[in-house]
Amino acid sequence: MVYGLASRGAGRLRRDLNMPFERMEWTTRTKRVGRLFIEHTLMVSDFMAGLELDCRERADIRLLYPHELPKPSGRENSREPFRWTVDLPGKRRVGVVPDKVFVLEVTHSDGRIERTHHFLEADRGTMPIERRDLRQSCVLRKLKAYEATQTMQVYRTRLGAERFRVLITCHQKERVDHIREAVGKMDTGRRLFRVICDADLHSCTSRVDLINSSRRGDEHHRTIPLGVGQLPPTQAA
Repeated sequence: MVYGLASRGAGRLRRDLNMPFERMEWTTRTKRVGRLFIEHTLMVSDFMAGLELDCRERADIRLLYPHELPKPSGRENSREPFRWTVDLPGKRRVGVVPDKVFVLEVTHSDGRIERTHHFLEADRGTMPIERRDLRQSCVLRKLKAYEATQTMQVYRTRLGAERFRVLITCHQKERVDHIREAVGKMDTGRRLFRVICDADLHSCTSRVDLINSSRRGDEHHRTIPLGVGQLPPTQAA
């Protein structure tokens, strides 16, 4: 059974548990939300709950939510402060709104602290992988928008991030394979993306380690330590 959070419930959590509103997904129109919206919200919540539990077991890693991060300049009072736009070829301006933003902060043995922004995309398999016209929504357009976020340095100038990664979760492995094929067609920034399915989440011992493992095709490659995956903006993957 799933319960929707409305304004009174959000106020109660804020008052009794001192939970910031930024950590809540609530609306006064909860009774009218559709099945796809609920499924999508559960995908995001399930992943974040598991990640938070894994981070509690790691003394060297701290999970930071958006309300614990500096807000992008000019969007301090926005309901979606981590929303931005990029320009794609053909003078197309595309908006980017991750399903969830979080940071993994790592304290190294020498005392250095590194932060990596992660942009979570929960893919339900309802969006086409590619379209001939990128003016229409598709997975490839979303990938290219994140690629432009890197090449245009938006993650630094607008978000104040040192580095970032995009984590895409799917239900089915077949869908994962199709998205990985689309990632492989990109010119730059292919290492920005981690694409995983439910089976990966169920079989892994730690979601932190899963996030930082580099996968291409069906083969596992070396694990990339947190904070190492930064690429210069013009460097090809």
